[in-house]
Amino acid sequence: GKYTNYNLLVGVMSGVITLFFTPLTSVVGHLCAERDKDKLEIYFNHFYCLNYILGFVFFLGYFSVADYAVAFCFGPGLKVASNIVFIITLNGFISYLRNAPLLFRDASGTFYYDRWKPIAEGILNLILSLLFVNVFPENYQVTGVIVATIITSLLICDVVEPYVVYHHVFERSPASFYIRNYSYIFLFALTLIAMTFLKRSCDHNITGILVNGFMSVAASVVILGMLAVMDKGFRREVMVLVSLDQKFFGRG
Repeated sequence: GKYTNYNLLVGVMSGVITLFFTPLTSVVGHLCAERDKDKLEIYFNHFYCLNYILGFVFFLGYFSVADYAVAFCFGPGLKVASNIVFIITLNGFISYLRNAPLLFRDASGTFYYDRWKPIAEGILNLILSLLFVNVFPENYQVTGVIVATIITSLLICDVVEPYVVYHHVFERSPASFYIRNYSYIFLFALTLIAMTFLKRSCDHNITGILVNGFMSVAASVVILGMLAVMDKGFRREVMVLVSLDQKFFGRG
């Protein structure tokens, strides 16, 4: 029951920010009809970058204020261990980051090519969940089940879905995307670890939400700013978003 409270907040938050991408399916479908693979890949990079920025800010914020938000919404005494909050956040972020590949897969009609993925995903997830429940200590069994889901996503979903898009839509190798995607996930995980030391304990729920929420936004700006400085590709995509490129919003 306590886990469900935290998971509910993740689901609501993911649903809200995912709504931004729902109307874009028709835009991507129109681009696919034009059969301009170079243009499709450019738009894919735009969507992926925006999705990453939104996910980074929102999920880091969730991790920072989750305990206070749960106490405020559902009452005190419902907190879970910090390691469970960490793993829930990481799992939610990894799942959310799949939005761009799924958007282009669905809009291009290439979902047929990953029809066996759900079966493999379910089998591996079940096996790992049963294994980790029996291997992890009693206080960490919930964590073990979520870790199984994370491993399944990283080994199957984050491999198959980009492959389908790159191979059947862009007709290119997905190798560069794999490197970028896993690197970005690793960066977010490191930021989560740093945030465990930066979070502050507060006596009141509202104060805790405001203080830690502000700190998470500040940390997001710093980390994403550093990424933009060091990663030329990410910097280029950020400049497109900052300049409010009309083509990106489908008005070109």
